[in-house]
Amino acid sequence: FYPGFFQIIWAILFTPIAFLADRKGFRELFSARRIKQLLPAGILDAVSVYAQFWGFVLALPAYVSAVGNSQILFSSFLGWYLFKEKIEKHVLPTIAIVAGIIMITIAQG
Repeated sequence: FYPGFFQIIWAILFTPIAFLADRKGFRELFSARRIKQLLPAGILDAVSVYAQFWGFVLALPAYVSAVGNSQILFSSFLGWYLFKEKIEKHVLPTIAIVAGIIMITIAQG
């Protein structure tokens, strides 16, 4: 229930804020060109929600949440690789996430 419900609530709450913050930019999101660019991100997010849903069914929620937060690692890497973002400000959170995943893995064994 949580993964799907969270996404819907998130969209309902932040759509008006996005519209009021930048009306022109918000309308441009629905052009054919932008939809083609955003579709892969939407599909990957749907896969992530589906995987998290099954994770909650099959494992302890604390573990699923911790591993789910590892998506920040992929976001940081892809931001650096695709968009040439500076990764220096992401190093400390990345180390913390990796350390958490390692500790969870060790605790399981």
